Amino acid sequence: MDELCISVIVPIFNAEQYLVKCIDSIIRQTYKNLEILLIDDGSTDRSLDICNEFSRRDDRVVVIHKDNAGLVAARKTGIENATGTYITFVDADDYVDIDTYEILVKKLDSPEVDIVAFGLLEEYPDRTIKKENHYPSMTYCREQIEEVLFPSMLSYGSFFDFGILPNLVCKLIRRSFLNGSEIEVDDCVTVGEDADATFQLLVNAKSVQIIDYAPYHYCKRSDSMMWRGISAASVSKLERDLSSTFLKAGVQGILEKQLEDYITFVSLLKHPQKILNDMNVFKNKKIALYGAGGFGQAIFGTYENEISVWVDSNYQKYESMGYKVYPIEYLKSRQCEYDEIFVAILTTQTCQVVKDNLIAMGITKPIRFYSR
Repeated sequence: MDELCISVIVPIFNAEQYLVKCIDSIIRQTYKNLEILLIDDGSTDRSLDICNEFSRRDDRVVVIHKDNAGLVAARKTGIENATGTYITFVDADDYVDIDTYEILVKKLDSPEVDIVAFGLLEEYPDRTIKKENHYPSMTYCREQIEEVLFPSMLSYGSFFDFGILPNLVCKLIRRSFLNGSEIEVDDCVTVGEDADATFQLLVNAKSVQIIDYAPYHYCKRSDSMMWRGISAASVSKLERDLSSTFLKAGVQGILEKQLEDYITFVSLLKHPQKILNDMNVFKNKKIALYGAGGFGQAIFGTYENEISVWVDSNYQKYESMGYKVYPIEYLKSRQCEYDEIFVAILTTQTCQVVKDNLIAMGITKPIRFYSR
């Protein structure tokens, strides 16, 4: 197994602030048989200079500079130039444990496994959350993939929880399988691009190994958590990519409802008007918005003119991110300023608890939330 070369692809765009820590965590790996592909996607800061300096110091480092075309195109460039037995990815503002690839190779059941799926650590400014796949650690043959993984890999039951993590950064993918799979991820997909590739690959895989191990540090910084909207076309292309592959693989029936749930989830977080306009929540009304997480930020970014007050139990955190968020108590003292409250939380059960608590506080205005 020590003879296996792993190609580590790092797409880079204006990441000078984090890049040294990222690349250093890769070149210092205890597993040395690595090919490190740094894909500079038209950076305008010092990222390319940093990459070139690492290349001068370590002959395993290959630097490719290209015009800016986005994350998907940068990853494709890396794949085209990779020569390793396995391919994996690291984002330029993240890092990996020093023994990541040594442990993964030791745990690898066979160099013929198409996809190796492991876990990651979401690193927030104030906490760390371990994210794992929901299946026992073992290698699944094609029959087991269809019987065990397909029924819940894209939607494990609760809204929204993946059975298999969508992130490409916590996968090892056999290069010969990847190049022969003929998956197509549209370069214009700007959200869900990891899921787009991951689940297309999974439906074509003949073997998948799940490993209970989380060495990847996915850094969720305050600026990366700020809401950024996307076009309806990007969501449609994501859905079309996955739907087309599922149909071609003959698994559309078992994955159709899961895909519908996933696209709804993406829409609520990145293009909420696609879902909420049909509810007429924000039409000709003044709204008090409860919740400043991803869903709340998406709603505020879309319906800012209709929102008269925005509250959250952890309002100080969102104030520090630049949002004008107030304590929940404002809802009681400012009831004259709004017509309804919208609870921007994706878990229906939690929304109901919030509603009950607000009523107990003395809130008399209507309280609404999104429910599947």
